[in-house]
Amino acid sequence: MLKIEGLKAAYGGIKALKKVDMNVNEGEIVAVLGANGAGKSTLLKCISSVMKPAEGTITFLDKPLPTKPFEVVGAGLVHVPEGRQIFAKLTVTENLRVGHVLRTDTAEIKKDYERVFEYFPRLKERENQYGGLLSGGEQQMLAVARGIMARPKLMMLDEPSLGLAPIIVDQIFEIIQEINRYGTSIMLVEQNAMKALSVCDRAYILNVGEVELSGTREEVLANESLSKAYLGD
Repeated sequence: MLKIEGLKAAYGGIKALKKVDMNVNEGEIVAVLGANGAGKSTLLKCISSVMKPAEGTITFLDKPLPTKPFEVVGAGLVHVPEGRQIFAKLTVTENLRVGHVLRTDTAEIKKDYERVFEYFPRLKERENQYGGLLSGGEQQMLAVARGIMARPKLMMLDEPSLGLAPIIVDQIFEIIQEINRYGTSIMLVEQNAMKALSVCDRAYILNVGEVELSGTREEVLANESLSKAYLGD
């Protein structure tokens, strides 16, 4: 579904990604793990065309990835960024409307509103409230819900558990699995490695811009040296 070959990216003279090869198959949840500064967020920015890579190719559904972010969304690939980045001065409903701005299938859009409010009843309660007045957990719910409203074929989530209480983290990860069961493939960048491995099919571990290990979650967990380095004893 998504194929990345020889991807390199840099900020000035600092190499953030060094010839990364990676893929996501249809129906999978693929986790991307690694320490701060490993290049995880840079990877997602390159895929969503927010950042231009220095080298390499990215194909999505056997076609070259579009070069403009809105075209990437139109192709069926959505990026839920780190830090939520909802529109603080728009209401919950208006934020969701931004998510489906490229769609014209009115009846299906209505169904997706029903679906996100079923996933996140708290958002239904606050649908006329400004995004900036929501709690951190509610803002993360809104960011994920906005991504769902685009009805992507592949959703990329960058640190969805960051700064959230454990009970909210559990809710977010349950919804991630439900989104996947609905038919959306998931690429999950997450600092909470054990939580990510509990839901993923495969995982990649990035270390200073390079893939240090890839495999099923069982294979990653079985690698003792990397488990100690990234997952704890």
